[in-house]
Amino acid sequence: MLFDDTVLSKEHSHKIGLVRRQYSGSAHGIIKGIGVVSRVCFNPGTSGFRLIDYRIFNPGEDGKTRIDPVTDMLKNSTRHLCRRSKKRYLRTVEQFHREDKQITGLECCQCRLSRSQRNHIASAALT
Repeated sequence: MLFDDTVLSKEHSHKIGLVRRQYSGSAHGIIKGIGVVSRVCFNPGTSGFRLIDYRIFNPGEDGKTRIDPVTDMLKNSTRHLCRRSKKRYLRTVEQFHREDKQITGLECCQCRLSRSQRNHIASAALT
């Protein structure tokens, strides 16, 4: 089981809900975007990933730190079992997020309301 965070880039947004300035590792700097913390299961036999759970990181609205979504997901982790692996799969997790953004159109929503952004992220995660 892996936990990772990603930033959905909204560089050209001015009034889109949930957007804030935050650090992005792939951009190597601070960008405007929506933070998503996800729990991913990795199957070393097939080298495949499966998204199990995600949380939108928005400290301005819910007052949580970046580690709080991870602890919330850990509380629910007894229902989902994954194999443990001793290797680090950082590069492949980043590739998973990049492909997820490209295939599902996760960053393409231009709706302004935060509820609309949440609905778009949820529907993209289901596909």
